[in-house]
Amino acid sequence: MSTLSLKGDALRRASARLGLRASTPEPELAPAPIACAPAEPDRSTALLTFLLAVAPPAFRDPPPPLAISIRIDIARVATGYSARDVRRALSTWCWRSSYLRALSPGAVRVHLDGSAAGTVSDSHAAYAQEQLTKLIAKERAPQ
Repeated sequence: MSTLSLKGDALRRASARLGLRASTPEPELAPAPIACAPAEPDRSTALLTFLLAVAPPAFRDPPPPLAISIRIDIARVATGYSARDVRRALSTWCWRSSYLRALSPGAVRVHLDGSAAGTVSDSHAAYAQEQLTKLIAKERAPQ
């Protein structure tokens, strides 16, 4: 005599047709969860929140163009954050469309305290305009 092995829905359907009570196998145990660290809040967002509080002249809306080497100043003030956190926070801030619009030729750049730090060059303004055009096109593209 041969045996037929059925599982799941197929076993239930065959048992129902034959009027038999299907034996239910022991349920498979789910694999044990892997221990991992709890999700860490986004450090760059936390750093931006910190900068909005301690440097409102530089981190406000509408955003002024920031000094070229402002990441060095931020690293001095924001102890406890890595260089990577500073880069990510600045990237988030500086790739916003409102910031890119602020980079017009001759616009005054600012330090954390709001003091003047030079002006936006024509090449930086042109690059910002190019990136803004790409950003707008990407936002308008159908998904």
